[in-house]
Amino acid sequence: MAQRTRRAFLNSQYAYRDTLIRFVRPGMRWLDVGCGRGIFPRWMRREEFSVLPEGVLLAGIDMDFSSLVDNKTVKYRVAGDMEHAPFRSGCFDLITANMVMEHVEEPKAALKHIHRLLKPHGLLIFHTPNYLNYQFLIASLLPQRLKNALALWLEGRREEDVFPTRYRLNTVRKIRRLARECGFDIVSLDLINSTPVTERIPLLSWIEKLFMRISDIPPLRILRSNIIAVLRRVGRESETADGEAIQAAATPFA
Repeated sequence: MAQRTRRAFLNSQYAYRDTLIRFVRPGMRWLDVGCGRGIFPRWMRREEFSVLPEGVLLAGIDMDFSSLVDNKTVKYRVAGDMEHAPFRSGCFDLITANMVMEHVEEPKAALKHIHRLLKPHGLLIFHTPNYLNYQFLIASLLPQRLKNALALWLEGRREEDVFPTRYRLNTVRKIRRLARECGFDIVSLDLINSTPVTERIPLLSWIEKLFMRISDIPPLRILRSNIIAVLRRVGRESETADGEAIQAAATPFA
């Protein structure tokens, strides 16, 4: 997939990277949910260590074991899901999810599990599509087999890296409501556009770029393609776990 087309169209993964750089601090205990083969997509692997200051303990969890084996950035990896994450309450300063929340079946339950794992005032940062963008409205109507084929043709993503989407935490309004219900404050909610994905189809590419420019009009920014959310856990002090507890729960890969 092309990482850039023109200067005006920067992939949203770069904005997500910059958000991580802003909030990750030395010594943090960080869990990446849906870590798969890396924190960022395959074409952006070299950027991963730019978001890892000294002393960060980075763990990851993903349901796809083969992806975990390929992950060269996250040392401590768990094969499983959030509902059964083998970590004690209050383990982490930071939990992240890059293009994961759109796949979650029960977002309220997921947020409650994340709330439990975070220390008081810990952060949840996630990058996800905006369901109000026309591309994702259309994508939600397509059969999975067709979506797999389009992902391979337009983005170079193999079938094993394409998962069913639910879009149940993918509007600003829904994020605000569920965050409040699950004990989070909103630090920031940024709506951004990303690199056009239809470069191989000139007419569709022209339409996509036109739509992106239209969505720069302030009242229409709600239609931009991606959301980067930063939420802060609120609530009572909870039991916290040290680094040894996290290491014991996860498997270090050489």
